[in-house]
Amino acid sequence: MRKINAKYINFFTLLLCVILLFALRAKKQLYFDEPFQIMACHGFCLAHMEPYEKDTVLTSKQLAKEDNVHAAFTASTDSIHYTVLFYVTKIFGRDLNVFVFFSLFFAAASLIAFYKLGQIIFGDTLAVSLSLLIFFTGMMFLPEAYSVRHYILALFFTILSSIYFFKLLKGDQSKITFLLFMISVDLAIMFHFLTVSVMFTFFVFLLFKRRDLLSNRFSLVSGTLLFSLLCFYLHFHNPIQSSNAVYKCAQTEFVNNRIGSNMHIFSLFAKNIGLCFHMYFVIFKDNLAVRVGSLVVIFLLLVIGATESYKNRNTWPLYLQLSALSICSSLLVLFTAIHYKMTYVFDPRFILFSYPFSCLLIAYYVHDVYKSKLIPVVLFTVLFAVPMLFRFFNSHFGNRGAPCNHLLVIERIKKCGVHNVTVPEPVDAIFINSLMPAGYDITFRIDKRSADAVLFSGCGTERIPLIKNDLIVLF
Repeated sequence: MRKINAKYINFFTLLLCVILLFALRAKKQLYFDEPFQIMACHGFCLAHMEPYEKDTVLTSKQLAKEDNVHAAFTASTDSIHYTVLFYVTKIFGRDLNVFVFFSLFFAAASLIAFYKLGQIIFGDTLAVSLSLLIFFTGMMFLPEAYSVRHYILALFFTILSSIYFFKLLKGDQSKITFLLFMISVDLAIMFHFLTVSVMFTFFVFLLFKRRDLLSNRFSLVSGTLLFSLLCFYLHFHNPIQSSNAVYKCAQTEFVNNRIGSNMHIFSLFAKNIGLCFHMYFVIFKDNLAVRVGSLVVIFLLLVIGATESYKNRNTWPLYLQLSALSICSSLLVLFTAIHYKMTYVFDPRFILFSYPFSCLLIAYYVHDVYKSKLIPVVLFTVLFAVPMLFRFFNSHFGNRGAPCNHLLVIERIKKCGVHNVTVPEPVDAIFINSLMPAGYDITFRIDKRSADAVLFSGCGTERIPLIKNDLIVLF
């Protein structure tokens, strides 16, 4: 029987992941900050909503004054994301599916880029397929692929910069490669500032491996210009300051959720490391002993892998690079939490940017370091594969939580041609208007005594209860 080339298996795995990415898309719900992302691209950040807080009547024409590119760009720290979404909705319309498919486009691009990254690191071996499957079925990727957030764009540019990083490490002398590396680094940080942990790690390795770049005039000039551009952007969009302001306005419990003890910090840090390495039971078991145990297991596996890898001096640098990149985001989150005394930064989304490298590291560990030994493969299956697949199937075929009734209101307005609506809060009117077609004329009346949206049309009155007026709706 003829043996199938690994290159074709890898391509088939990529194709399967891209098809499943679109096939698994279910009816959209909204989670915590997604409504704010939608409103911000139309010029409404939380600060911009304050002038409307005391209004009893709002019209779509009145709200349209904020719908301009300048308001979108200055809405918050994620201004690049909001500006891009502003133009996307202008071209394709103001519909929730437009936002979702925009994220899905970059999710598919991330899969393709990750496939290319795997090829650069592993060549045409089955480790590429293994890393792709781990990346796709893990906890981090799919939730952000279907969300209306900037994380998936930052992830895409992180992976893209990784491609050029590993090319440079392998001795690529092309000016285009270095230029594209710097551009993708800038864009990754602009889309999310916590990608700086990965980028800093890139530059540390390049400093030791490619010192010739420091003596190259093109590299120095182009690198300085692009770094200056990034600094100029961050000067006017302070990410920490803006993020704290958003969370303080959005949820008071985040403000009050101060770090209580060193053990509390260590527990959250251990949970993040466990999640980054796909040990998902650290979520279900909120127990310090379990989390510390998972951290010890990961540490031991990394040490054993390092020992085996060190025997082959050709593979040792790659193992070191992937290990450092896998934990750098968790370390930055730990530093940020301690420095700013806030625990919301331990949210799993903030370690997303190290996620591709932990996937590559696990695949490298199983396929290359221990390819001829049974025990590590069994350990991988028990510790990583089973929890990973359980999480994958549970997240897509289990209970998805409460629906967002704001979306039902929007659907009924479009279907019945409603032009008069009563809502409890101005923010409800702003969010509903943000997903209505441009030019659609609606008058919103604010009635804070009621928790319902009331729709007035020629067919009569329809009352729809709104689930949580702060627009925080869980999957």
